[in-house]
Amino acid sequence: MWKKLSFPALVLIVAFILAGDRLMFLPQPVRAASYHSRAFLGGLFPDWLQPKDRNQQRQDQIDELEN
Repeated sequence: MWKKLSFPALVLIVAFILAGDRLMFLPQPVRAASYHSRAFLGGLFPDWLQPKDRNQQRQDQIDELEN
């Protein structure tokens, strides 16, 4: 029985975190909880883990070749 409920529960939790603050029928504290959950999960990843700007790296290489 637990296996049958785990996937739908996970889907509902992810949907709440992703879109709960946009649902206006929810009370303000619930919408705020959705926003804070998403901000917390986003804060788990350090800033240096952001993807590299490939265009900037390519532009730097072009500028180096031109000089």
